[in-house]
Amino acid sequence: MIKCLLLAVLLLGASNAGADNSFYFVSVGDSITSGFNTKYIGDIANRKYSWSTGDSRRVASHFNKLKDLLLTQVIDRKNVAKTKSTSFDLTKQLRKINFPRIDYMTILIGANDVCDWNTNHSDQLAQFKNNVSEIITTVIAQNEEIKILIPAVPDMYHLYEIGKRRCQFKWNMFGVCPKLLHSSRTTTERQDFRRRLIDANQALAELASDHADNVKYIGELFDFRFTIDHTSSIDCFHPSVSGQGVLADITWSHGWFSQ
Repeated sequence: MIKCLLLAVLLLGASNAGADNSFYFVSVGDSITSGFNTKYIGDIANRKYSWSTGDSRRVASHFNKLKDLLLTQVIDRKNVAKTKSTSFDLTKQLRKINFPRIDYMTILIGANDVCDWNTNHSDQLAQFKNNVSEIITTVIAQNEEIKILIPAVPDMYHLYEIGKRRCQFKWNMFGVCPKLLHSSRTTTERQDFRRRLIDANQALAELASDHADNVKYIGELFDFRFTIDHTSSIDCFHPSVSGQGVLADITWSHGWFSQ
């Protein structure tokens, strides 16, 4: 019943916003959402596996689930997430969207921010929160009925714990988040990193609370204990196809369309 009512609200908002019969779905963020290294090197060949907008049936993405729910409704989707993006890039990504409105948006951002932060990160944390807040307020101003989903940044410290024996060479070689994953880091430095990660997710949760009618934060993603098989065989960091599937399932089941 809740799911049906929400769909009715979303579709009514879409139909009232214009004469077209389209449902506009946008994804912004970083390499996780772009599908980078999911199965093949890079992201162009991997976008079909994106947890958010991907159309491969190997991943029960939000797009695939929306198609099953909306049936005859036309879904126009655009994924402008880009590898190495931080919260500073969100506004630039949004400029690439030429839809008349956005009905549903996913924002997965923060991993690259935290990987760059210093130990004393209070100023950087405040800027991160401001950057994400800016895109939220911008899209809400364009469509007051928009629904935005913000997953937590995954627990990269857990990734270190499960992958350090098998993946350390690749992390060093590719320079993946060296402030956490490089072999030269100490236990204290890695624990400090995890605290910064928790602070970033707390900032995202606070933004969702501030815009509760439009934004939902999925903290369960941080708590999920993924396995090494959920990570790319290329770099031992980005999600594999199965990892993208898990990400899709968790964010959907706790998202706007959950019962």
